[in-house]
Amino acid sequence: MEFNYIDRNGIALDDYGHEFRDANGQIIIVPPSERGFYDIAYNPDNLINYRVSLHEDKGDKFTLFFDCMAEDQDHAEEQALNAYPNGEIINCTEHEATI
Repeated sequence: MEFNYIDRNGIALDDYGHEFRDANGQIIIVPPSERGFYDIAYNPDNLINYRVSLHEDKGDKFTLFFDCMAEDQDHAEEQALNAYPNGEIINCTEHEATI
């Protein structure tokens, strides 16, 4: 098997960040004892699409929508507040992105 990277969950990845699968189509998980031999890869497949609704400034009535990819809901809210430092989060939900 020719893989050089693993993601943070131990899933084997090729040079393009695609998951390696065995002959049965199962994702290959690298045992924890062997994970030190591989580089940890940034894999956007591990990120979840979120939509954060917020007010640009606290107390505003107008609502903005901020779409992002994040590890979890807290990470999505953090990104929204980095973009709008005076913002006030209203809601944060997983979101199916459309291209």
